[in-house]
Order: sequence, then structure tokens, then C-alpha cells
Amino acid sequence: MPTHRSQSTQPKQHLIFGPPGTGKTTRLLEIVTAATKHGVPSDRIGYLAFTKRAAQEARGRARLPGSAPWFRTIHSLCFSSTRMTRQRMIGRDNWRDFERAYGLQLGRAVGYEPSVEDDGLGAMLLHLYDQARIRGQTLRQRYEEAMPEDVTMGEVEIFAKLYGQYKLSHGVFDFTDLLRLYMADPTALPPRLDLLIVDEAQDLSSLQWQVVERTIRLSGAKEVYVAGDDDQAIFRWAGADAERFLALRGTRETLSRSYRVPPAIYKLATNVVDRIHRRQPKEWAPRRGDDGSVGHIVDANDVDYSEGEWLILARDNYLLNSVVEELKNNGILYIRNFAPALPPGAMEGIRSWERIRKGCPKRGDRNAAQKQQTQAAQKKYIGATKLPPWYEALDRLTSRDVAYLRSALRRG
Repeated sequence: MPTHRSQSTQPKQHLIFGPPGTGKTTRLLEIVTAATKHGVPSDRIGYLAFTKRAAQEARGRARLPGSAPWFRTIHSLCFSSTRMTRQRMIGRDNWRDFERAYGLQLGRAVGYEPSVEDDGLGAMLLHLYDQARIRGQTLRQRYEEAMPEDVTMGEVEIFAKLYGQYKLSHGVFDFTDLLRLYMADPTALPPRLDLLIVDEAQDLSSLQWQVVERTIRLSGAKEVYVAGDDDQAIFRWAGADAERFLALRGTRETLSRSYRVPPAIYKLATNVVDRIHRRQPKEWAPRRGDDGSVGHIVDANDVDYSEGEWLILARDNYLLNSVVEELKNNGILYIRNFAPALPPGAMEGIRSWERIRKGCPKRGDRNAAQKQQTQAAQKKYIGATKLPPWYEALDRLTSRDVAYLRSALRRG
């Protein structure tokens, strides 16, 4: 197995800046299509994205002849190149074991949603430790820069030691370890490529940029396209290094027409981003058609959410809590952080139970309803001639869930 590979010539590098809705993915896939028409095999094309969703979307839309094994996230590339296995990756059981061993609640910090606002000490310690590694800082540098409340430097150091010892003793690695292994192991080589595309570049951390640079250097790629929008760099707090994107050398292309942003929103957005001192200047136009509208409200709870569909954004996760309470009080269904407000299968169980109660059950109804019942409730209603309404029979649902669901059902 080769342990060394070098790039004899510098690849041609191109930067593509894609303001919102300007068809960045479409443009990148045009480049992919052109490459295949010029004889580049699908397995010699790399498409690296920050998120799994972006990588999957690109792969799905590319319609390449043959397989496209290198349309993946940066972490996935490192997973493959280091010959990692799922069994060696730290998992849910490990997190629970670590929490029990040291009395720390890690919460969402061990999931995929980068948020620690509502979590406790353990989540904050893990976040600080991981951010130090991602940014290439010492623990003290990260601590002094972040200035966290209610966390001491000593606690950060103790946590880092315990967490490192736990991983070592159990032979497991986390996602940041994957990147570091890729950088440290001379046998962890990227695939041979002719074309490499790096998407969502504004979101990459310092460590991810090191991975990208090593991949460019060792893959043999002749053409490299790096795409993103520094004006949409919203993950700086999580380690994103948009300045690294701006500092790259190469030809520069700006996609000039948005198919999503209406004029009124465009005017407000450009007024805001023009205040950013360090950015790539961009000339682009809003979509054609209706102007859209911008309104100003004092309180998010003053909005009537009962009509239409709404996307509610906030700078910090905790700021959405009062909005969620208002939605629940008014029986309005919502999805937060990709998770529905309702317990899994609750609505299906309710409809199934009501069909059973009315004497017109469908196949699978009994199983769906019983998932929302304890065993005691299931036995209680076997053979019953008269069944109570769902909110009395489905006893796995909490009283809070029942109140919310009844309100939602009244709305239809």
C-alpha cells in the first residue's frame, strides 16, 4: 500500500460565489456534466460538501454514468481514507456510558444539531474541547476567547483528560478525530481524482480546510472548484473559517441572478451585508416577479401562524422557546430542528383508534393504536363493546400531549 503521494503540478483553481437562490448547485453540476462529456470517469470526480444533505442532493441530481463514490461529506472522505469502521466510532451507548461514569449531561452536544444553549455543564465542556481541536487552538486559547459563563479553566482541562482517556481505553473515535487521523496518517490517502469540487466553503473550519488542502495536494486533481458564499457564513461561532475561503487564489465567478430572493428581501439583505468589512463584493439581482414584503413586529408571538406555512429563525435556539409555547397553546403543528412536535406515531395512533372505536378499522390500525398504549390499557379494552375516545384510551400520551393534540385536531 502506498504511503506517499505528491502533486507534480498545481491544479487550476476556481472560486464560485453563489448568493442565495442563484443556482450554485446547478452551476457545479454543469461543471460535472462537462467533465464527463470530456471523458472524465465518474469515479475520478470528487464533490465534497459540509453537510450530508448537500452531498446527497448533488449526487441525486448529477445523474452520472456509473457510480459516483466521491460525492460525500468531508468527514465521510476521511472515514473512507482512514479505513475507519462504524464499530470504532463513538456512539450513543458510549455517550451514555460516559455520562453515567462522570455525572455529566452532554445533551444535544453529542448529536448533529450544533447547539448548546439549553444544555448543561457537560455539553459546554465538550463544545469547548471540540472547538479547540477544530480551530487548531489550545484549550486555554479557546477558553479565553469564548469566555464561557459558569465554567472554569480547570473544569475544561479535567474534562479533556477524562474524555481523551475514555476514548483511548474504549478504542473509539469521534468526528473530529476522523479529520485529525486523516491529517496525521501518511497511509490515509484520498482517491485519485481529475476534478474536485468543494461546496459550502464558507462553513468549513480550519481543520476541514487542512483536510481539503491535503486532498487537493494528494488526489492529483487537475481542476478544483471551491464554491460558497461568505455572506452566508452563519457558523463562525462553531468554528467556520470563511476568511480561508476569501484568501484562496484562483479565478472568481459570481452567480448573478437569484431565483428565490424577492426584491424587498434583497434590498434589506444587501443593506446588511454591505456593512461587512471583509467580504467578496458581489453584483447580483433579485428574482423577477412580485416584490415580496418586509414587515417589522415587536413580538414573534403577535404573528398569526394559523394561515399558511412559516419558517421561524432565531440567532440562538433558546429564543424560539416562547414561540414554541405559543404554537402549542394554539394547537399549531410545527417541526423544530427537524423533529416534529408530536410524539412518533401519535397522530396515526389517534386516527387508528378512532376508526376502531367507530367500527370501521383498517389493516394495521390495532398495531398503530397499541403503540400509544401501555400493556395495561391494551388488556383493559380487549373485547370491550364500548370504547372511550382516544384521549382516554391512549395512555402513553402525556396530558400535555393530549391537550396539544386536541387543540390541533380542532383546527383540522
